Amino acid sequence: MLFLYLFQIHFNCLSSLEFDDCPIQWRMETDYLFWTVKKSPLPEPLLTIASLSDPLPGALGQPGTKRLLGNRKIDMGWQNGFLIGLGAWIEKGRWMGFESNFFLLPRKSQKQSVHTSGEPGSLNIAVPIFDVTGLWGLNGVPGEAIFILPGPLFGPGFEGRFSLKISSRLQGVELNAIINFANLSTISFDFLGGFRWLQLRESLSFAGQTAALPNSSIAEGFYNFRDGLLTNNNFFGAQIGLKACYSREKFGLMSFAKVAAGPMNQNIRIRGTSRTSDGNLFYSTKNTANRFLSGGIFAQPTNHGLQRQSCFAAAFEAGTKLFFRLTESFEIGLGYNFLGVTSIARPGDQIDRKINPTRTALAEASRESVGIGPTVPVLFGSSAAAPLPFGSKRPKVKRCLSNFWVQGLTISLDLKF
Repeated sequence: MLFLYLFQIHFNCLSSLEFDDCPIQWRMETDYLFWTVKKSPLPEPLLTIASLSDPLPGALGQPGTKRLLGNRKIDMGWQNGFLIGLGAWIEKGRWMGFESNFFLLPRKSQKQSVHTSGEPGSLNIAVPIFDVTGLWGLNGVPGEAIFILPGPLFGPGFEGRFSLKISSRLQGVELNAIINFANLSTISFDFLGGFRWLQLRESLSFAGQTAALPNSSIAEGFYNFRDGLLTNNNFFGAQIGLKACYSREKFGLMSFAKVAAGPMNQNIRIRGTSRTSDGNLFYSTKNTANRFLSGGIFAQPTNHGLQRQSCFAAAFEAGTKLFFRLTESFEIGLGYNFLGVTSIARPGDQIDRKINPTRTALAEASRESVGIGPTVPVLFGSSAAAPLPFGSKRPKVKRCLSNFWVQGLTISLDLKF
């Protein structure tokens, strides 16, 4: 109803052409944003340093295992962005108006990489997993295991290169109607209500390439993989807020607070691929060097694809700005903004390290190229044919949700006409 009343007044002013009785003042705003976002979660370890003196080198819980990559939050750093706004004030009995703006923090990425040459003296590096079947673990019971182990091993062995890349992009639009309910000599108070859209789009890529060295005593072979996780969060909410402005001569201070509530639509896409010449330490393949397998390590056929879900969410924004009027029509400002939103799906939270090795793309390639093996534990390093799939379908889509925030400085240029 507030929108309908506002737009009816706006239409009447324009159609009657009685601008003296119903003046309109337009305002354009352009802001430079220097903001930082909440760190990207990565709770699961992706790489470990392995000790060959352990029964299962590189597995979590082994005495010589050290976490190398993952199991920490990734700082995305400070980001540059912009905001463009347009508003108008209409006076008819009371001051009324509308404001709209669009802001964007463009895509920004953080990268980390790890390398082992495979030559003597270099690190042995493992990708740790939790085996839900016990076929790859110790004593034949579900527990910690590993997927691949590049490094020198007991001489020149396998070279390994691993990379982690996390990217993030945030944007939003809002449209509000405004009513001025108090206007003192130097202080004014406004009530606003309207609509807000926010979109947070993030991705995580974990990839690795391993290959036997030319002078290695181990048979030639390679194992390459890539896991990709993408989360796309779209918030649509009804919004209310308050704004206060203190103005004296050429200086002023404006502060505001807004609250929005509505649905959060989430898309979670998981994809993985791999290539190998002869499998890994547990399952062997044959003549698969030129074949792309439909699964990596943490992205497998059991969690591949696009998952959609919706839930209730809330957003809150608050800010303050100190401004200086250069002329009656032009002012500059320096401010601080904080924006938070609930029920966000982030890619690092979606990694499930509980894996059923009989339901992986590698196991499928092993059964097709080597044959079907027995359902018995495989000793570390004694590669064999994979058995028929059994047990739970892991990894799975975890659908973990968390809160998200962004904050930082804003430099604004405002033009009134």
